[in-house]
Amino acid sequence: MRRLDTICLAMACLLVSACQGRPKGPTLVPTVILPPASPSPTDTVGGSALLRVILTPAEQALPAGASASFSARIAGWSTVLGVPWWSVQRLPQGMQAEFVTQASLSEIILVVLTTCPLEPGRHAFTVQATISGTVFSAEASLRVTERPQESQPGTLQGTFTANTISVRRGGPSTEQYGPFQILQFCAGTQPRMLRVAVQSATSDVGTPLTEPPRFAVFRLLLWPPPSHLQTMSGSYVANAVEEAQSSNGGLEWSIRDGAYCLVFLRSPLEMSLPAEKRPAKVTYTLQITP
Repeated sequence: MRRLDTICLAMACLLVSACQGRPKGPTLVPTVILPPASPSPTDTVGGSALLRVILTPAEQALPAGASASFSARIAGWSTVLGVPWWSVQRLPQGMQAEFVTQASLSEIILVVLTTCPLEPGRHAFTVQATISGTVFSAEASLRVTERPQESQPGTLQGTFTANTISVRRGGPSTEQYGPFQILQFCAGTQPRMLRVAVQSATSDVGTPLTEPPRFAVFRLLLWPPPSHLQTMSGSYVANAVEEAQSSNGGLEWSIRDGAYCLVFLRSPLEMSLPAEKRPAKVTYTLQITP
């Protein structure tokens, strides 16, 4: 089989594997999580100085339960060398690694999710790329600064004119924006539910809205929280995963470890609506129940 055919076949296998992931969230490439082992040499393996794995950044800090994203690329790579297969070695207990596809085979996004029991301190692991049987690696680390401060129930307010965040579920035409609330949770030993309910909503002219604004909960794939949320769609790389959407002014969601963003959504296209139909302020409650 010619080398071009081999590359095309490997890319096809990558795409099939990517499509077999979860119904929501990042698109995954084949990922191998290896058991703890002795550290591998950093940057290059096999005596080659032409290829090396570069991680950006090499270390990040976050509270336990939050997530971090690393950009991993292979300097000096070209298609004639073969398709790289990415893996993570020495991943500490309490972490989960996922690779998010990129347009370039030589570059990929690594998302590391942590759990609340993870102890404060530095936790190192190795990112590897295997090309034609040769392994290239680099070390990354997460510095867990503290245990998360769990979000508490209460009644909150938000406006669509100040302190907002933008959300895209695809390209620029999908952009929405609105008030938001950063939430941090630990799952615990007993299942718990987050319940969000709109108590009241007013329009741009101060009149009550007949329909409450829509809202959603997104898991953050990086820390600190970004000023713009992007979910996975086509060539757009996600920094958030949509977990749940509202229905008739309410939302129920099973709590899991992590850092999240609750966003009330308004489209720029709504500016064409009459002022009495455009959401301006919303009052809502957060409940956490067994």
